Amino acid sequence: MTDTVRESVMLRSTVFSAALAAALACVSLARADYEAGQRAWQAGDAPAALAEWRSSSAGGDSRSMLALGRVHFRGLGVAQDYVEAHMWLNLSAGRGNAEAAVEREIVAARMTADQVASAQRRAAEWRPKTRADVFQDCPECPEMVVLPVGGFEMGSPSSEAGRWDNEGPRHTVRIGYRLAVGRYEVTVAEFGRFVAATGHEAEGPCWTAEDGKWGENRDRGWRDPGFRQAGRSPVVCVSWDDAQAYANWLSLKTGTDYRLLTEAEWEYAARAGALSPRSWDVGTGAQCRHANGADLTFKRLFPDWDWGVECDDGAAHAAPVGSYAPNDFGLHDMLGNAWEWTADCWNGDYAGAATDGSARMSDDCPERVVRGGSWGNESRFLRFAVRLGNEPAVRIDVYGFRVARTVD
Repeated sequence: MTDTVRESVMLRSTVFSAALAAALACVSLARADYEAGQRAWQAGDAPAALAEWRSSSAGGDSRSMLALGRVHFRGLGVAQDYVEAHMWLNLSAGRGNAEAAVEREIVAARMTADQVASAQRRAAEWRPKTRADVFQDCPECPEMVVLPVGGFEMGSPSSEAGRWDNEGPRHTVRIGYRLAVGRYEVTVAEFGRFVAATGHEAEGPCWTAEDGKWGENRDRGWRDPGFRQAGRSPVVCVSWDDAQAYANWLSLKTGTDYRLLTEAEWEYAARAGALSPRSWDVGTGAQCRHANGADLTFKRLFPDWDWGVECDDGAAHAAPVGSYAPNDFGLHDMLGNAWEWTADCWNGDYAGAATDGSARMSDDCPERVVRGGSWGNESRFLRFAVRLGNEPAVRIDVYGFRVARTVD
């Protein structure tokens, strides 16, 4: 090692040690398991702290991953293990933790190329191990998943392929409260129970794609959007007003405050810690395992619409909810199947957007935001950052919704 490199590593190690001490001394804003680990560490109970951080890391908490990387690098409470340290720092950095990205390189400077490769393989193979915390407030209510408290980078970087300008500027958002999100999009059966109980008028017209033609059809609606549905299919041909009415009915029925997700909550729930554009590699045909978007089945039905990936999931239209792999929060169909109405008024970019997860509202709100893409969209639309706006009264055969509520 040259003197220059040795001095650089020594300097960075000094900074790293100071950062470690500061991080282990402060009270974090991260989720409760991380805080419990901090308290245990401050009390001198290293085994308890490590257990808390491992539990929290299994749920995807990047701060706990950072803490584990630091203690393994320094040999504090555990045997010094550069490979283990690099793995945890790599996982934390992959979830947007800038400190972890810097410290990963500090650790790598002490490792051989084979050790770095081993750590990278272990990080690539690691998966969250917690079970989703699922509940229902009533037998007829949607299944809800409680998400961890955390933060994320909302929007897309300028380098993301397929990006539109309305996906920026990218900004940090923190969801500092316990949020429960529908495990699935609201289904035809669930919406039907609401209509039967309230007499809510949610009929057409609905914009549909039939026989290769796109247009407003007065004979179509949520009961018959122009294609066959099952009770567990996501309800479509519903407006923002219909979705809001359903959430209000759930609130009255259960005594809790059901609502549509805010746009920031939606993206936090969809990403589930991912920094990539989507949960799969778009070039591998893996879309058919993860999301219901345009594919070979779609192209056979609509041969004049020349888009879609080269895989075949057998679903030309909306598929029953839960037919595709869940994300790391245990949520299904966050991308694909049906666009989802959110609470926010449409804005053309994120300039001035809140950073606390709240909705962007205005007195004049001619359009609301929809997120997530649908069964009829090409892969460019099946990205976490994609956003569109539309009139709250419009009904379309690719528009549905899911619900959320804050957990006390």
